[in-house]
Amino acid sequence: MNFDDFLSPQAVCLDACISSQKKLLEKIAQLLTSSNAALSSQDVFDCLSAREKLGSTALGNAVAIPHCRIQSIEQPITAVLRIKPPIDYGAPDNRKVALFFALLVPQQAPAAHLQILATLASQLQNQAWTEQLLNAANTDVLLARLKSNSLSQNPVGTC
Repeated sequence: MNFDDFLSPQAVCLDACISSQKKLLEKIAQLLTSSNAALSSQDVFDCLSAREKLGSTALGNAVAIPHCRIQSIEQPITAVLRIKPPIDYGAPDNRKVALFFALLVPQQAPAAHLQILATLASQLQNQAWTEQLLNAANTDVLLARLKSNSLSQNPVGTC
């Protein structure tokens, strides 16, 4: 499975001005549901919020991966949100977070969920690549960088 298989350009938002975790999760829910009429933005927000209550999904290196499993989908859905200025998101390195990769996976696919998360988290540990994403001039540049050095390089199986 390629990263592009579950990320649509409509689900990418760069340089949004967001000042709180609640507003951030609302925006992510909006992005994740933008191309899927079967999903409720409120349901996605509730699911992401519940997951964040278990502990921050911040990785460090200015990146977080808010994620959850949800009943009403059959394929993973991803959104990418870059915000300015960055916000405190409970990162282990105490660095504020500016880049969010949000992930919804089908409720019935826990193994795929973990595999996608692990692969994405591993790749986001590459600080040079992450800096390229943080500094991408526009959505097209960001998508090209994701495609060139992303999950498409590391297949994660089918969901």
